[in-house]
Amino acid sequence: MRAMRLQLPLTVSRLRHLIFSRFGRLVIFLVFGLICFLIFFIWTFPYRALERRIEAEAASTLSSPIDLKNLSYAFPLGLRFDSLHISPALNRSRAPLIFRNGWVRPKVLSLLAGRLQADWSMHCFQGKAEGMMQFSPLVWPERYALDMDFRNVHIGKLPLSPFAPNLSSAQGTIEGTMTLSGPFGRLRPESGTGLLRIKQALAQIRHPNGMELSLENIRGETEWSLTNGLLSLDRAELTAKGLEATGSGSVRLAPQPSRAVVDISGSLRFTKAEPELYSLAGRMLPSSSPNFSIRGRAAQPRITFNK
Repeated sequence: MRAMRLQLPLTVSRLRHLIFSRFGRLVIFLVFGLICFLIFFIWTFPYRALERRIEAEAASTLSSPIDLKNLSYAFPLGLRFDSLHISPALNRSRAPLIFRNGWVRPKVLSLLAGRLQADWSMHCFQGKAEGMMQFSPLVWPERYALDMDFRNVHIGKLPLSPFAPNLSSAQGTIEGTMTLSGPFGRLRPESGTGLLRIKQALAQIRHPNGMELSLENIRGETEWSLTNGLLSLDRAELTAKGLEATGSGSVRLAPQPSRAVVDISGSLRFTKAEPELYSLAGRMLPSSSPNFSIRGRAAQPRITFNK
């Protein structure tokens, strides 16, 4: 009987079963081998050597010491790091910029178009920033583009002293978006646009005569654009307890923030909601609703008021 079964003609269904069963086993073996290879590759990849390479390339571009810690694999395809420290290039006594818990995940399909795109995320200044970056062409990149969304960034943790030397202290959070692009390998972007919003803040401002001025319930928003080193503020609006302000203008950026050239003008309106501020404005300004202009280098700008 067994011999008779072996001599029976091979039916279509039986042939299909044999083909697919063998093909299925082959697929399983290939997938298993690929998984083993990926695990071995991820386990033995020289992450420390890649850390040193990234630190060297970034330090050369930024002209600042870079310290990247605990670079490792990020599922499904990417890299993550515990912290990134960037020390100021010109003033080593200042605290470094610190970014934590970051990851980068390339988009594989972008490689087919001849460019590299990657999503990224990191925590900084007690807030979070995330977005997308792109380098093109793929082999020898000539240009880059960076998109960023940031939220809950703590104002008090930002390095504001080069831009606002009379600011004693500040608390609160900011959020916004920005898009930057430029030649690959250059720190300063060529063009960009963005939105900056102050959610709620308070600040202590040191007057030249030694008086401390407090601003509470600060809220504001501005849209900006960047073209060849010229930062244009299309319209900036700011409100605080006892104060309303609007302005526009430009800032010619410089490698040292204190050497940036400011040209901003606008109007102020003081109200009795903050009696001390209203009284001070009445004594020192031409009116309670003056126009103002700020011109000159950021470290020592020339500020004027008129009716």
